[in-house]
Amino acid sequence: MNKKNIIPDRKTPPGINPVRNLNWYNPEKQFLDNGMNLYIFRDSTLDATQLNISFYGGTYTEQKPLAASTVIGTLQEGTKKHTAMEIARQFDFWGSYLKTSASNDNLDISLFFLNRYAHENLELITEIIREPCFPENEVAIYLNNRLEEWRIRQEQVAWLSRKHFLERIFGEKHPYGRSYQAKDFQTVQTDDLEQYYRLHLQPANGFCILSGNITATILNEVKNTLGSISMPASQRGRSIEAIPVQSSTPGIISIKKPNALQTAITVGKKLFNRNHRDYAGFQIMNTILGGYFGSRLMQNLRENKGLTYGIYSSLSSFRFDGLFSIQGEVDTAGRDTALQEIFYEIEQLRKEKVPDHELQLVKNYHMGNLLQAFDGVMNKADLTRSLLITYTPFDYFSRLTKEINAVTPEKIRSLAQKYLDPESLTVVTAGPK
Repeated sequence: MNKKNIIPDRKTPPGINPVRNLNWYNPEKQFLDNGMNLYIFRDSTLDATQLNISFYGGTYTEQKPLAASTVIGTLQEGTKKHTAMEIARQFDFWGSYLKTSASNDNLDISLFFLNRYAHENLELITEIIREPCFPENEVAIYLNNRLEEWRIRQEQVAWLSRKHFLERIFGEKHPYGRSYQAKDFQTVQTDDLEQYYRLHLQPANGFCILSGNITATILNEVKNTLGSISMPASQRGRSIEAIPVQSSTPGIISIKKPNALQTAITVGKKLFNRNHRDYAGFQIMNTILGGYFGSRLMQNLRENKGLTYGIYSSLSSFRFDGLFSIQGEVDTAGRDTALQEIFYEIEQLRKEKVPDHELQLVKNYHMGNLLQAFDGVMNKADLTRSLLITYTPFDYFSRLTKEINAVTPEKIRSLAQKYLDPESLTVVTAGPK
């Protein structure tokens, strides 16, 4: 065999093939008998199933602080038939994994299980959703743990900066800007949890997503278990209304944290969510500015000036709003220099057109991330959940691909001029001076 034929050419890099279209397909949709929407992604090669159950609302709809996150966080800590220990041991025995989480806009339950134990898993998760009892001792342990986490975060300048930034942007009483106090962890009662549960963890207020090897047997099991959860007639047709945000005044806020080793910086403004026509273009501009490790902010503040280990910008999409922010922790002595350079990079986007090669690099980076996110039915299920939570149509990713490919240097500069006026930005710093 001629060895020259098998030696790779290491001097010539492989060619770059831009992604023009993404292979997205809508999930199969069915309805359970109780009115809950069921979405299905099938892959017969898998031996396991992922079940996602989401309920709209989250902290956005809680009347009592911590009610939403405590309900979902203690849902598996006991039912009328089983204790928390028994539930945990059952899932461990079946090789299952149960995770619950809360966000501003929704409450999530994710269950991964082997298909041969589908019946047992679905019966138990249905019992957990239908008959939680919120044991006082388990709730107390949960809240005490959350309180200790809160106290630790109070000492972190990054958390303080972000907290005061959100309060300034959305208002201290708005769900997107509200933060908890120490007393809130001591005032949550079982009645508060049961009330929130009855109002929001109802079939018509949520949806299910199944992904994996979804056989006819598993589908029937889902219909016979989750589909059997009844719903009070009073909960049918309920909707979540947007809460108005009071306009905030841009400016600079400094939070003093004695003995802190660094200063945290947060810069940004209230913006829009992914349903806005400028979202795709702004996302590309955001990536150029600070959305990945090779961004301009990272090159300037980390690589060239050594002011920080990392600084990033992001565009957050909520159900009713959006948020643009830049976050980083810098050497306190270099705080003013860091702020000056942040606004310098913003101004460069407003004045100069982005070079074609930089724009193409970022486009390829975005499309690569999307391809990775599309890999496998369980990843597609996670993307579908994010679309449903924010009321985003299923053709979003097809439109996003076209909109990203259509972004031009002129478009980037236009968006920067439109949305990144320095006078419209709020700056919050937290540090020792």
